[in-house]
Amino acid sequence: MTQLVRIPRNHLWFLSVGMATSVAIASCSGIMDDGAADRTAESAEIRFRELEQRLLGAESVRIRGAAGSAGAVISGLEGEAVIASGNRAHLQFSGDFGGAEVTLALVADGEQMWGGNGTDQFESEVPAALNEGIVLGFTRMGILHNLALLSSASPPDGTDGTIGGWATVSNFAWGDSETLDGVATETLTFDLAVHETPSAKVVLWLDLENGLPVQREQMVHFPDGDMRAIEVYEAVEIDAPFGSERFVVP
Repeated sequence: MTQLVRIPRNHLWFLSVGMATSVAIASCSGIMDDGAADRTAESAEIRFRELEQRLLGAESVRIRGAAGSAGAVISGLEGEAVIASGNRAHLQFSGDFGGAEVTLALVADGEQMWGGNGTDQFESEVPAALNEGIVLGFTRMGILHNLALLSSASPPDGTDGTIGGWATVSNFAWGDSETLDGVATETLTFDLAVHETPSAKVVLWLDLENGLPVQREQMVHFPDGDMRAIEVYEAVEIDAPFGSERFVVP
């Protein structure tokens, strides 16, 4: 049985403190959903593609939680991302990235975009596929990928409409279902390739009730070493109302 890493979802600070030392290993609880008989690679991929289409088609997506990494890059960040129709976005995360305290932000109002790391910033017109780049970046590479770019005062990746072609996912399978801090989940595993180069092995936990992400773990391969990343989503919401003041560019 594959062992899965569990991060306590009510202790998000653990990502920045505990990942550099040790993590708790959790065994699977054996909870299965009514469709457990159909545990094929094809059905696992269908579940993932449906999730992406659901997020891309939503009027708004809100992600609140934490992301941390150890190995080639050490980080621990906590915050919130809101993506809304019309290429509007508001991301704000703070914590440690690469040994530096950072406050990462991105604001887009549909026409202009501003972002940075608290010291350095960029400003530009909103790219044509901002929402797609952020959403597919989240589902395929994890939110930490674009947070890393913001840490260097760079805009999000893949916002020109090409991300679906160069960040590709394959080799889907079902993992064991389990309960994470009272939330019944089902688990997908898959491989990530970036520009046709194998880049990561991914485990994605989905809420068994609403099908939305609960947690993500992946081992990312860099030329100078591997990075282990864990993301814990305290809440993922679709079509929740948000005030327009979130999307005002400074």
